[in-house]
Order: sequence, then C-alpha cells, then structure tokens
Amino acid sequence: MKKKLLLLVFLMISHLIMAQEKTRVGVLKGACAIPFTYILANPLYEFTYYNSADEIAKAIKAGLIDVTNISSVAAEKLVTQLKGQVSVSAVTSNTGFCIITSDGDLTSFSGLLGKQVHIVKDSLADKLFSFLLDKNSIPVRSDEVGVEIVYDDNNSEIIAGLNSGLYEYAVLAEPYISSVLTNSKRKYAAIDLQDEYQKIYGSDKVIPQTVLLVLSQFENNYTSDYVRLKYDIQNSIRKVKSQPVDAANVLNENKIGVSPFYSAKIISKLFLCYSENTKSDFSLSLGM
Repeated sequence: MKKKLLLLVFLMISHLIMAQEKTRVGVLKGACAIPFTYILANPLYEFTYYNSADEIAKAIKAGLIDVTNISSVAAEKLVTQLKGQVSVSAVTSNTGFCIITSDGDLTSFSGLLGKQVHIVKDSLADKLFSFLLDKNSIPVRSDEVGVEIVYDDNNSEIIAGLNSGLYEYAVLAEPYISSVLTNSKRKYAAIDLQDEYQKIYGSDKVIPQTVLLVLSQFENNYTSDYVRLKYDIQNSIRKVKSQPVDAANVLNENKIGVSPFYSAKIISKLFLCYSENTKSDFSLSLGM
C-alpha cells in the first residue's frame, strides 16, 4: 500500500513537472512577427520580443523559448549547430525577391553583365541571387563578362540608394519593393528570382523565406501544446491573408517593430503560407 501511494505521488509530481502553463514564443520584431498576429492576445502564449536573429539564436540555445519564426537562412544555421535540438515545423512564407531597377531593357540575367547589383550580405536574397548567377554561368566579378555584387548592411540602405538614384540595380522583397516603387515612378520590378528558380527546378518548387522553428524538447514532451500551437498559427496566417486591413491595424497597435508601411495593400502582397511539407522545399533552399 505504501509503495502504491509513493508511486501515485511520483506520478502526480511528474505530471506537474511536465505540464507547461504557457508556450514560450520568441518573436523577432519585424516581418517575422506577422504569422503570430492573431495569437498575440492569447493568454496561452508567453511572448518575448527580440531585435535580431542573433538574440533569438541565443535564446533558443539557452532553452528560453519553445518556438520562433525566422528566416530560412537563420534556421539553417541553428539546425546545423544544434543537431537534433531544433526542427523546422512549417514554412510560413515563400520568397518574393525581385531585381529593382529603372533599366527598362532588363529582361534576363544576361542584361546584368557589367552591372553592379546591391544586396544585403549573407541574406537569403544574397544566397539565391548568387546561386542563380552560377546556374546562368555568370561569374561574380567587376568587369563586362560578370556581375559585381555590392553588399549593404540592411534593406534601408538599399532603399535609400535606389530612391536617391545612387543605385541602379538591387535585390529586394516586399514590403521594401512597394516602398521603392511608391517613391519612384521610374523604378520597377524587372526580374522575379522565384520565377528564375522555377525555370530550373519546375513550377512546383518554391523557396521558403521564413520558417517556424521548434525546440525538439517542446515538440516531443508537450504534444498537445505543440498541436495547438500549429493549429493557432495556421489560423492566424489564414486570417492575416483574408483580413489584411484588420491585420495591419493589429500589427501597428502591438508595436512589434513592424514598419508603418505594412499597410493592408503590402500585407496582401506577402507570400504568406503554412506548409508542413517542408522536407523537399526546405532542403532545396538550404542545400543549394
């Protein structure tokens, strides 16, 4: 009888230890926060906000958060560094990178020969653009038979350069594309990098821009919480896509680093999605 009582107490304590009151969500301020729009007020989630992917990485390594939404490039690094400790749960947006220019004659990669193209260093845009140059047998070099890549620290620098006329060619995605096109009638989106990628691999292949990264311990030990999380995020993304006006208001009210130009019009242009079939697409984007 005493042994049974001790076993019962042990099981009760174990249950309390394994019970997680709230799912800890790491929110990277900016566009990566958008999939969380309609769960920000949900009391079942505890949100911690971060200003950079490096801060998110440290929090994940320290086990301070259960889930986050980050770029596939940042996710690649963490999956590689923390083998078995984290996993990609779903793709939350696909790429929408375009070459922005005022060059009305630009219709293909060959038209970039001898040109300078501005891009954010070590970004997914950088990786994809360099990959496509290689697939088109175009070397990265500063002469007439190659394309010179000029690196900027962030997209704001590129936008300023395009708006001032100092930059002629650059790779951007939404909402930055609309920001440039709104300020200059001479600029337009000349080449869609996703289209160029699909010319190589087929129209059914897309490259994820952001992914849901989950701590394996949370996924394995708190199954019901994990299932609820996926359901809630999927519904949040669906609602953002169907109600962009309301979503824009919610994002601006929460002050989570989403710029004011994330209007309903911009949100409707984002390649938001929710796909758990990540194996092929994710490996394509990270293993190029």
